[in-house]
Amino acid sequence: MSSLFSNLDDKKKFALLGLAGVSVVAVGTYAYLQRSKEKRETSATHQEDDWEKPFNLSVDQMKQMIKDFQSEMDKGLQSTTSSSMKMLTSFTSKPTGKEKGSYYALDLGGTNFRVIKLELQGNKVIGASVKQQYTISQEAMRGTAEQLFGFIADCINNFISTEKPSSSKFVLGFTFSFPVNQTKISSGTLISWTKGFTTKGVEGNDVVKLLNNEFQKRRISAEVAALANDTVGTMVARCYEDDTCEMGLILGTGTNACYSEKVSNIKKLLGGFNKDNMIINMEWGAFGDGTNFLPLTKADKQLDQFSLNPGKQLFEKMISGMYLGEIVRQILLDLVDRNRLSKGFSSSELLKKAYCFETSFITLTENDNSSELTEVQKLLEERLAIVSTVKERQLLKHICHVVSQRAARLSAAAVVAVLSKINRLQKVTVAVDGGVFEHLPGFREEMERFMKLLAPSSSIQLVLQKDGSGNGAAIIAATTQN
Repeated sequence: MSSLFSNLDDKKKFALLGLAGVSVVAVGTYAYLQRSKEKRETSATHQEDDWEKPFNLSVDQMKQMIKDFQSEMDKGLQSTTSSSMKMLTSFTSKPTGKEKGSYYALDLGGTNFRVIKLELQGNKVIGASVKQQYTISQEAMRGTAEQLFGFIADCINNFISTEKPSSSKFVLGFTFSFPVNQTKISSGTLISWTKGFTTKGVEGNDVVKLLNNEFQKRRISAEVAALANDTVGTMVARCYEDDTCEMGLILGTGTNACYSEKVSNIKKLLGGFNKDNMIINMEWGAFGDGTNFLPLTKADKQLDQFSLNPGKQLFEKMISGMYLGEIVRQILLDLVDRNRLSKGFSSSELLKKAYCFETSFITLTENDNSSELTEVQKLLEERLAIVSTVKERQLLKHICHVVSQRAARLSAAAVVAVLSKINRLQKVTVAVDGGVFEHLPGFREEMERFMKLLAPSSSIQLVLQKDGSGNGAAIIAATTQN
C-alpha cells in the first residue's frame, strides 16, 4: 500500500536564505526540514494505511474464530435460541445416488424464481433438465402471502402447460431459501424474512401449506414432497453424484452453509427422523450476532448501523455479495473525510448514496490490468461521476482486493471450523454456489490457500455446483419416493 504514495511530490519549497557566513545555519535548517518532511510522509502513509490493518486477518485470529464458531455450533445443536447460528434441522439426509424418475422443483431464493423438471437415471447419473425462470414483482415481495404464493402457483401453471407431467399428480421439492423451522421434511414455518422480502402473513406460518392452498385454488394436482433450503439443495445435488461431499456452501448475494451431522449430536431433535445422519442448515450468516467474535472494522460498523437490520447477519455483511461493494464505499467515504482523496471523490453526490458501489464493480476493478486502469476510470466517471487520478484508481483497486480477500479468509475459516468439528478434513468435497465464489478474482484461490494455512494436512476440494439449489430440491423429493 505504501508504494502507492511513496512518490508524492513535496510541495514544500525550502528557502535557504542568508549570507555565506551563516551557511552552516542554513544547512542545519535544511536538514531539520528534511527530517520533518520524512516524518510527515511516514505519518501520511500510516494514515493512508490505517484503514487496511483491521482487514488483514492473521492465522491466529482465524484460529480463535474457529473455536468460537464451533462453540456456537454446539450451542445451536442444543437449542435453536441459544446460539447466534440457528443450526436448523432439515429432516433430510444424503441421497444414495440410486434414485430414479422425473421430479419437479420450485426454487425461491431471491428476486428470481425458477421452475425445474429433472430426470434422475440412478447410478449417480443426473439426466436432462428443463428450467424456466420468472421474476418476482415488488408487489409480491412486499404484499400479502396470497399474492406471493399465488404468483408461484401461476408460474407452475405456466410451466406445466409446456412440460406435461407423466402422471396426473406430480411430486416436487420446494427450495425456500429463508430461515425456516422445519418439523418434518414437507413442512416448515418461516422464522423471519431476509433478502428484502417483507411479505405479510408468512412469518410464523407453514410455507408449504400456503403454497398448497394456492395450488388447490387453481386445481393444480401437485404434491410438495420436500421443503429445502438452497444451501441444503446445493449439497444434496452434489451428493447424488459424489458421496465424499459433506458440506454445502452459498457465497452469493447472501451466504449460508450446511453439513451432515450425526443425529445423536442433535440434542434439540425430539424424534421424527430414523436415519443416522441429518443435514443441518446452519444459517451461518448470523454468526457473531450479539457477541464480540467478529473483527469488525470501522467500515463494517458503519454499514451495519445504516442497514435494514442493524446488529443482525453480521457475518453475512462481511462476506456476501450484497454488502462487499458497500464496504468499499464506506472505506472511500472515510478517506474522503480525512482528505485522502481528491475533489473528484469528495464532490461526487452519487458516492454518498448507499450501495451505489456494487459488488460487480469489485470484479471489474480487479480484472482491469491496464497501466492506467482505464476500465476503472470509465466506471467511476460513468456510474459515479468521479474524475480520478491513476494513483486513486490504483488505491481503489487495492481496496477492492483487500475487501475481497478478507471475505475469502473468513469463509475459509468457517469451512475449516465445520469440517474439523465433524472430523472430515481429509478427501472431502464442499459444494459451492454463488457469484462471489464464481466471479470475484482470486476469491476461490485465497479460500484454498487460507484453508491450507489453517489445516495444513487437509485435502478439501471446493466444487462449483451451479444451479444446485433447484436440482437438489428435486432430488430430495425423489428420496421421499424411493
